[in-house]
Amino acid sequence: MSVFVSILLILHMGAYDGPVSTLADQVVARVNAKPILLSEVEDSVARLKIGEPATRGLPKSQLYKRALRDLVDEELLFQAAERQGAKAPEEVVAARVDEAMRGLQSQYASPELLEEALAPYGLTIAKLKSQLRAREIREQTIARAIVQRINVTRGDSDAYAAKLRAEGKPTVSYRLRHILVHCPAEADSAAVAKASERAFALAVEAQRGKTSFEAVARASSDDLATRQIGGDLGYVDEGFLAPPLEEAVRAMDIGDISRPVRTDLGFHVIQLVDKRTARDLLMASRFIEEKEKWLAELNKSEAIDLMNFQFLQLLPEEGAALADPQ
Repeated sequence: MSVFVSILLILHMGAYDGPVSTLADQVVARVNAKPILLSEVEDSVARLKIGEPATRGLPKSQLYKRALRDLVDEELLFQAAERQGAKAPEEVVAARVDEAMRGLQSQYASPELLEEALAPYGLTIAKLKSQLRAREIREQTIARAIVQRINVTRGDSDAYAAKLRAEGKPTVSYRLRHILVHCPAEADSAAVAKASERAFALAVEAQRGKTSFEAVARASSDDLATRQIGGDLGYVDEGFLAPPLEEAVRAMDIGDISRPVRTDLGFHVIQLVDKRTARDLLMASRFIEEKEKWLAELNKSEAIDLMNFQFLQLLPEEGAALADPQ
């Protein structure tokens, strides 16, 4: 789950005041004696609705079954990861929480205004950071344990890259953000010079780091499609960028911010956020496979006790009690 979705979930949790909040928080399942509470199921439902909008139209029983299943699976994996000795890398946890908080803070003129915005949800900046950190530790611990179970050799990577090329698929994908200073190809020399000067100024501002790249993009980019999301282009496969941009990105390291690059649209300032190689793509594929394999093993070997869901009858939506979600 992305950190952005984590923030939305936490805010949702603070704002929620539906019928379940009037019920005594009850144990609805146990995983190796570790209880899963009704409030956690509600949080999981919120997470599903925020992270996967298509789930909002699901019947109540189906949605709650999925939410409980996700909670049980996560608890199984987390307990097993801890037994395996996996630990969330502190630098990764800190970086992800800091990135999320910078992105959130960039939407407000001052920390005081952000505090005011959080107050109706019963949150402070410190409390939000603490909740995000706890969530990240859990997710990163599980991820580290799964990665430790996977072995990808150089030969595996080379073979996978060859397979992708034979299928006409890209072997490299770039996660990018950009700031656009619009300057059409037919612009006269004065307009080009003015746009170039502005683009260089924005590149310097972003490179200095006093303001995040996302904040500079939100304030100054001429790309209306990405400005409000901090210039985020997502992952872009090799070969899908304009040639000048492709050339610039290939020479960058993760975290780099480019000098302005000219295309027919104008001047682009690029940030390389992440890079996926054939090895990364193979690892991602095997990660999913290993996670499902491990979960299947844990579901057979661990003690899982699922209670009933009569509380659903007290909710405003139509629905009866759930059957066993397994």
